[in-house]
Amino acid sequence: MYNGIGLRTARGSGTNGYVQSNRAFVKPVNVRRAEEINRTGGIGARDGEWKARTAVEGNKEINEHNRKREVEAQVYALRDELEEEDVPEAEIDKKCDELRQELLAKMPTPKKVGTDSHQNAEAKARDDQKLRDAFGIRDDRHVPGAAFDRELQDQLKAQRQAEREARALEEAERARARKQKDLDRRERELKEKEKALKRRERKRDGGDDGRAPKRRRARSASSSSSSSSSSSSSSSSSSSSSSSSSSSSSSSSSSSSSSSSSS
Repeated sequence: MYNGIGLRTARGSGTNGYVQSNRAFVKPVNVRRAEEINRTGGIGARDGEWKARTAVEGNKEINEHNRKREVEAQVYALRDELEEEDVPEAEIDKKCDELRQELLAKMPTPKKVGTDSHQNAEAKARDDQKLRDAFGIRDDRHVPGAAFDRELQDQLKAQRQAEREARALEEAERARARKQKDLDRRERELKEKEKALKRRERKRDGGDDGRAPKRRRARSASSSSSSSSSSSSSSSSSSSSSSSSSSSSSSSSSSSSSSSSSS
């Protein structure tokens, strides 16, 4: 039992009597305070900005000063050690300068979070930047607490809708231009085909005109040969008829002579 809470004895309870906090307890929240935090980014902040940005990002000048102070502390320790060894002043200055340059060249941004509030804030800012880069959150467009501003969200929604409509109109215009380009290309192809067909027809007609005189000459030659053959056949028929008439006359004369002799 602790502060009057819990079992008087752990005997028979199956526990060790250890009292734990209630993880299901929800603390009461002031609604106005929560709305102000979500809207402005902090209590008493204006326009979503913190009163002190150093509490968020840390003061880089202070961190740089602290790191250089550590370097100078090591240089001073070296100087003190050399002075105790009775080293000449020029040699001490030379060695101190060399050590200072070496430490400044090797002085990285500390990854380990220290106890300084500025270092903690700087480390937290680096972690936040990594998280924003991982989720693709842009610093120039992201405003803390903007997701809870209804008017701003409505404006952004209307803006996105207008951008979508503009992109749709541009896409439709590009599609119309592509379609018109295809139609023009097809029309040019049809015209080219028609021209090629006309050229072939003209070539064919020109070849027929060149062959026509030859055909006419061949036809005239064939007609002249047929007429000569017909004339020769008619002359032969006339000669045969004359020979037949002479033979008939000779036969008639012979028959008349035979009849006279018999008488």
